[in-house]
Amino acid sequence: MLHLITSFYISRFHSEANNDRNDELRQCLKKNLESEFIEKIHLFVDDDEAFDHIKSLNNDKITVISVGSKPLYSDLFSYAFDNLQNKICMISNSDIYIHELDANLVNGLNTNHDVVFALTRYEHDLSCPMITSYCGSHDCFIFKSPLNFHDRIENIKHVQHYWGSENVLMHELVQKNIKLVNPCFQIKIVHLHKSELREENRPRINFGHNIPPRSHEISPMTFHF
Repeated sequence: MLHLITSFYISRFHSEANNDRNDELRQCLKKNLESEFIEKIHLFVDDDEAFDHIKSLNNDKITVISVGSKPLYSDLFSYAFDNLQNKICMISNSDIYIHELDANLVNGLNTNHDVVFALTRYEHDLSCPMITSYCGSHDCFIFKSPLNFHDRIENIKHVQHYWGSENVLMHELVQKNIKLVNPCFQIKIVHLHKSELREENRPRINFGHNIPPRSHEISPMTFHF
C-alpha cells in the first residue's frame, strides 16, 4: 500500500543511552518491514556501517537509494516524484513506525493529488502529548506522488531533525495550495524514542518565520474525503 521513504543510521553519541538509541532505530525499521501497510521501504543510508546492517537483513522489501549522506527533505520528495509516480508515499523520520492505519482513508489519496496527511505522533508508550496539547511536530507526510510542488523543492533543502524543519516544509506546501490535514486518530504513527538521546545545540532553521497558522487544516482531526 505505502512506499516508505526514510533514512537509516547508526547513532554515535558518547553516552550510556547510545546502545538504547540504536536498538530503537533497528526496532523501528523492523516494525516497518513487518507492517502489512508498507509495500516497500526506500532508504537513504548514512554510512557503510549502517549499510552493512541493512545488507544483513537480506530483505527484498528494502531498496537502498544511496549510502553516505543524510538526506534533505528535498532529496526525499524528489525521489518520490521521480521514482514513485502514482504511488502513495510516506516520508517520515527514522524513528517512526505505523501502529494503526485506516486503509480506506489512505486509498482516498488515489484521487486527491492536492492533499497531504501531515501527522502528529504517539510516543513509545502510546501516550500522545503532541496530539492532546497539539504542540506540532509533524513527523510523517503521506501523499500521492507526484505533488504539484517541483518549483518549491529548492526551498526545503534541509535535514529532517532541525528544529522547525517540518514547519518550513508545511509552509512551502501551503504556498502551492496543497491541503494539509492531520488525521492522527485514523493513522497512528509511533515515535520510538524512549532513550531521549538527542543532538545538543540542534540548529533551528526558521525561528518562527514562515509557519502556517495552526488552524483546523493541520490540527488533530478525523478526516473523510
